[in-house]
Amino acid sequence: MRQQEAKWRPEPLRGSILAECRYLKETYNVKVYPYGTGHQGVKVLRDFLDRDSNKVNKEVHKRAHEFWVFLMLLEAVLEKQEFRRFEQEHLIGFQPARGAPTQFNGETIANHSFWWEPYLPAYDKKAVIRNYGGRLNFLQEPESLHVKPDLLLFKGDHRTLPFPAMTPWFLEEASSPMLERFKNIASDILWLIECKDYEPEEQDLVRFSWYAAAYRVPSMLIVQGLFPAWFRERFNQDVLTLNQSGIRTEMIDHFDIGKRDYCLSALRSKL
Repeated sequence: MRQQEAKWRPEPLRGSILAECRYLKETYNVKVYPYGTGHQGVKVLRDFLDRDSNKVNKEVHKRAHEFWVFLMLLEAVLEKQEFRRFEQEHLIGFQPARGAPTQFNGETIANHSFWWEPYLPAYDKKAVIRNYGGRLNFLQEPESLHVKPDLLLFKGDHRTLPFPAMTPWFLEEASSPMLERFKNIASDILWLIECKDYEPEEQDLVRFSWYAAAYRVPSMLIVQGLFPAWFRERFNQDVLTLNQSGIRTEMIDHFDIGKRDYCLSALRSKL
């Protein structure tokens, strides 16, 4: 980890992100900014981008990679929709739903909606194990329910959700009406996305497998750097199993901050 952190130099990270923000502003008149509180982990990213801090710790690096994924996804969506430039500046916030004020909405642009870190309703863990136990290598018994993916990308206007995405609904029963409300909008979810700013560990893949199997929506894992070879064969088997069961599942690695052309090319075929 020390060798990894030594590579987290401030200027390449900051420069690549700010250059993409400028491109979106100049091309579409869209101003993208990270917004959130200290406990949401976004203030450290904002301070870093504003040059109030040069420290690149694990939290800054994690948020920087998530923000980069958001910027690349936003540009890919605008490009695909052949979106015209706003006449007046349009603000888009990068803010986690987790821990946000109760009056919180997702961001909608070009007939797509973005939600970062929403709490999703609880699911029936036993039913998931009955369906996929023994079929997925990484579907291990969890200590707690996995209900907070990094990103949901919707087709259409979903600035509001039919359940409070700021509240940990894993405290509710799996049969809660909240889960039915989620299922009613699930067909509009283009992607449930998990981001990893370094090579994933086994528990990261366990979490991703639960998201895909439990919520049964298109699911994508985006990794900075190389996906570890010792997990690849088993993970590819799980991806195949999920796809064969009707859950579109993808993984993109080498999704590195600054590799703009590669990242956009990787996303275009997924939208």
